[in-house]
Amino acid sequence: MIQPIQSRISIRAILHAALFSFCMMLIYWFFREIVPTADGDRIWRMVEGGVWFYRRSLLAQAMARAIYVLTSPFGWNGIDALHLYSVLSGGFFVFFSVLMACVLPYSSRWPLFLILTAGFGRIFCGHIEYYALVAAMTALYLLVGSLVLQKRVSFVWAALAYSLLCWTHLMGLFLFPSLLVLWVITGGKRSAMRDLALGLISLGLIFVFLHCAHWLGVNLHGQLYGQHLLRLFDVGDTGMYYPLFSVRHFQEWGRIQIACGAMFWPLLFIALSRRNIVLVVRDRYLLFFASVWLLYQGYSLVWHIDLGPENDWDLFAAGFVPMAWLVGILLHLRRSSRPISLVLIGAVLVSFLPVIGSAVDHARIGMRGKGNVHIYGWEETPVEIYFSGRPVGREIRGVLMGEHELRVLAKERKSIHRQMVGVAPNITVRVVLPPLAAGQDSLRLPQAVPDEAGSLRPPVQSEPPLLQ
Repeated sequence: MIQPIQSRISIRAILHAALFSFCMMLIYWFFREIVPTADGDRIWRMVEGGVWFYRRSLLAQAMARAIYVLTSPFGWNGIDALHLYSVLSGGFFVFFSVLMACVLPYSSRWPLFLILTAGFGRIFCGHIEYYALVAAMTALYLLVGSLVLQKRVSFVWAALAYSLLCWTHLMGLFLFPSLLVLWVITGGKRSAMRDLALGLISLGLIFVFLHCAHWLGVNLHGQLYGQHLLRLFDVGDTGMYYPLFSVRHFQEWGRIQIACGAMFWPLLFIALSRRNIVLVVRDRYLLFFASVWLLYQGYSLVWHIDLGPENDWDLFAAGFVPMAWLVGILLHLRRSSRPISLVLIGAVLVSFLPVIGSAVDHARIGMRGKGNVHIYGWEETPVEIYFSGRPVGREIRGVLMGEHELRVLAKERKSIHRQMVGVAPNITVRVVLPPLAAGQDSLRLPQAVPDEAGSLRPPVQSEPPLLQ
C-alpha cells in the first residue's frame, strides 16, 4: 500500500511558492527571446495594432494587449509587452506547480524536477506566443482538480478553472472529458453534476461572446478550429501538408514530443512497472492526470501544424504539464535505488542541455539592445517606407536588434525596393537605396556592415539588384 504524505497548504507554503516563482521569473526574463519568429511577428503587430480579442485565444490576447496598454507610455513596444506576458505566465505556472507539490499526498521531488527541466519551459522565456498562459492555466486546472479530489473545494471550482483555461485558449475544449472523469472519480453524485453545470456557465459565455461580439462593437480576429483539424486520408485542396494517417504526420508528431520533453517517454516506460500500471487506474490523482494528458495528446494528433515542428512545438507544450506530474509520481512510486536514481537524474540533465543551448541562442545574450536606422536615396520623389511592415519615416529610432525587412515604394516611378536590414545594439544603420529605376521591383539581401564613421550600411554590390 502507498503511504501518503500529509498534504497541506499553509501561509508559509504560499510565501515559499511566491518567492520561488519570482526567482524563476528573473531567470525567464534573463533568457527572454529577443527576435520574434514564425507567428510571433503577427502577434506583436496585433498587440500594437489595437486587437483585443483573437477567436481561439480570447483571454490570452486580451492580457497581452492590456500589458502593452499599461507599458507603452514607458516606451515599451509590442514585443516587450509579450516578453512580460510570457514571463508572468511562467511565474503563475511555477506558483501553481509548487502549491500542487504541497497538495499532492506524494513526494513532489521528481515531478518538480521534471517540470523545471522540461523543454516546454522555453515558452516562459519571453516566447512571443499565447501558449505560456495556457500552460499556467493547465497547472491551475490540475491544482483545483486535486483539491476537489480531497474534498477541500466543491466541484464548481474545477468547472470554473476549466472554463478559464478555455477562455485562455479554445484548445481547452478538447479536455472536457477530463471533467467527467473527475466527476466519476469523486463518486458521480448528482449534487456534483449540478455544481459542474453551474461552473460551466462561464464556458457557455465564450460561445455567446463569439456570436454576439459584433453586436457589442467588438472586432474579433482569427479563425476557429474546423479548418485546422487533420483530414483522415486525403488533404484535397485544404492546403495541408499531410493527412492524419501518414508517415510524415507521425514523424513530425514525434519531433514535437522530443522538443517539449525528450526524457518523458523513456522515463514513463521505466516507471511503468506492473504495480504502477494498476495504480494509474486505481489511484484518483494518477487517473485524473492521465486523462488530461491523453486528451492533450489526442489534440496534438488531430491538429495540423502549419509551420512545422521547429516552429509550432509550442502549440502542444501545455500537454506535457500533466505528463510531468504523472511520470514524476510514478517514478517516486517506483522507488528505484539511489544509483539508478542518480543515473536517471543525470540523463534528464543531459537532455536539458540542448534546451539551454536553444534558450541562449534565442536570447542573444551579449547582443541585446536597440539601434537606429537612417535611410538615404530617392529624395527626388515621394516615397512610402515600411519597416517590418509598419509605415515609418527616413529616420527610425529604437529598433530592436535583429533582422528587419525594409520596403520602399516610389509611387510616381512605380518602383519598389526590398531589403533585409540587420540592426545591432547602440549603432546607427545607414541604408543607401540603389539608383531609382522606373517600374523596377528590386530585392537586395545583404547585411549592413560598419562604415568608417562607425555606423552601418549595406556593402557595395557590383551586380545589379535581383529582379522579382
